[in-house]
Amino acid sequence: MFQRGKLIRESEWMRVYECQYESQKGMHHESKFLTDRIRVSADSIIGRWSELSFEEKNEFANAFAVKPEVTPEDERILNFLMEQGDFYIWMGIAPLLPSHRDRDRALAFLEERVRQRHADKANFFQALELMGDKRAIPALRAAYDAYKAELATPNGPPKSFDYFDYLACCRALWILESSAEYKDAIQALVQNGDPRISASARQALRIK
Repeated sequence: MFQRGKLIRESEWMRVYECQYESQKGMHHESKFLTDRIRVSADSIIGRWSELSFEEKNEFANAFAVKPEVTPEDERILNFLMEQGDFYIWMGIAPLLPSHRDRDRALAFLEERVRQRHADKANFFQALELMGDKRAIPALRAAYDAYKAELATPNGPPKSFDYFDYLACCRALWILESSAEYKDAIQALVQNGDPRISASARQALRIK
């Protein structure tokens, strides 16, 4: 839980507040698409996109991703952003893709993202979990096997190993396949010495 403090910054799509997370201070980002129910047209975003800085593009994607509903106009924006070729923008919009009516397009897009050799893929794994489409299992399994191979190296996984991506991949497969293999893989990290990884593993074991 956190306590929201003073407003630090406000943009077209976001408000940023100072906040207190238990014993630590931080920042809380609040999307106007959620709190104010603002709307934007696809033409306005497409027309302005090349003029926006990377920070503005990223902020838009992250604010847009928590819209409570997806309209046909929103789908036009998603289609445009899926074609822009920026991994971090894709990561930002991933939570909305399970609501896209063109499930084949959304599925193919997400499968391609999890095939990429890149960190920070948890949003894509979580989106595939939410889609609940078993056609994603081969792509997820390939990613899982690659993570397991890294974990099994004689000297342990490389420093760059992303446990949070791995946990999200395991959970997606667990939900889609209902196999104890993936639940056991998550359970094995509950006792991890890093409290962030341990907490994430406990969270991944919860069923909504």
